[in-house]
Amino acid sequence: MKLKGVVEGVLLAFVCAGLVFLWITEGGKRFGSDAAPKAVTGLPQAAPEAPGPTDATRQTASTKIIVYYFHGSVRCATCLNIEDYAREAVLTGFPDAIAAGRLEWRTVDVDEAENQHFVQDYKLATRSLVVVETRDGKQTAWKNLFAIWDLVDDRPSFTSYVHDEVRAWLENSS
Repeated sequence: MKLKGVVEGVLLAFVCAGLVFLWITEGGKRFGSDAAPKAVTGLPQAAPEAPGPTDATRQTASTKIIVYYFHGSVRCATCLNIEDYAREAVLTGFPDAIAAGRLEWRTVDVDEAENQHFVQDYKLATRSLVVVETRDGKQTAWKNLFAIWDLVDDRPSFTSYVHDEVRAWLENSS
């Protein structure tokens, strides 16, 4: 009888994990409101309230890319690895952009009251790496890098993925 309860618990946990994964990869793309920032699936695009910049405004606007790692107060080994791999990829991959003030790395504990708005702002379902473009201090576009979860067991591929995404944002914003 005891074994049956354990098996049921494991199966229930597996189903829940599958539903969360499905929501992150498919369902989360369909949810949203006009009040929240617009998620993008390709290269950076302007948010609905901010039309895309022209070449003239692009040259005069102060553009910054911020890479956020959002975590909670309780952290597992995988979440800590994701943060370490992502931090290293950003800080060692783009030292010139960081020195020039065009790129920033930030970690945020979304369990802290003052940071809970990020869960709605970026539609966070779990620990996440999010790239945000700002112009003159105002957010213009963002993207959640969902593939980090698929690549966490392959550090070189994880690093390459983060490098490619951040590089694309930097090139598109310059």
